[in-house]
Amino acid sequence: MSDLFPHLANVADHLCVVRSMVGELPLHGQSNLLLHTGRVLGQAPSIGAWISYGLGTENANLPAYVLLNNDWVPNGGLENFGSSFLPASHQATTMRAKGTAVDNIVPQDLPALQRQKLALLAESDAAFGAQTSNPQAIEAAIANYETAFRMQSIVPDLADISREPEHIQKLYGVDSTDEHQRFYATQAIRARRLVEAGVRFVEITCPSFDGNNSPWDQHTHLKLNHEKNARVTEQSVAALITDLHQRGLLDETIVLWAGEMGRTPAVAAINDS
Repeated sequence: MSDLFPHLANVADHLCVVRSMVGELPLHGQSNLLLHTGRVLGQAPSIGAWISYGLGTENANLPAYVLLNNDWVPNGGLENFGSSFLPASHQATTMRAKGTAVDNIVPQDLPALQRQKLALLAESDAAFGAQTSNPQAIEAAIANYETAFRMQSIVPDLADISREPEHIQKLYGVDSTDEHQRFYATQAIRARRLVEAGVRFVEITCPSFDGNNSPWDQHTHLKLNHEKNARVTEQSVAALITDLHQRGLLDETIVLWAGEMGRTPAVAAINDS
């Protein structure tokens, strides 16, 4: 362990540290795609999409694959979270840290009117799908519409962490004075709630500082920037492990904290504070 991760040290008994994996290219975009899809060029379903395709969801009101994004797109783009040749219903559904978690999640119409609109849309799409060479794409779109309709009944409450006990919010770091840590802590609590609700695969992206879409890749000032990244994330990661364990969920949940590549101090341009 390291003194960068004081909270994580408290859950060391639950950790397995893997340092034997290697990448194929020293490029962030390709390495991110390799991490998520198994291919440096992507063009394949992400691991979350495969989990969704293979296992489905345990909750019909939620997708099987949810991305808790912190308002940035990592190197490699959204293909990191896509379904490629699998039906589009298996790609990630995004929940943002800031503002409304999911666009248009609060319905503007009464449920009966929404249902009528969905039925008309499904009928039109099905007729089109019968004439197209790729009916699976149309069927996936219909399934996505239905899932989105059902999500309206559960996502607003699920995304609202204000009713979490105060000691749980403090455990994750929601009370931090650093807004990046607050956002990450919020997403970590949502991750636990999604797991409880039956979502198969949940991914949280780390916060991005100063417009850097590879925030852990410091070419300069390693000590200063690593301390900042660790301060923002590690308390929430440790809290998630602790919280899952105390709720009896850790035995059936894999928590993977990973990056696409590493950089030794020797290759940094300026290794000072």
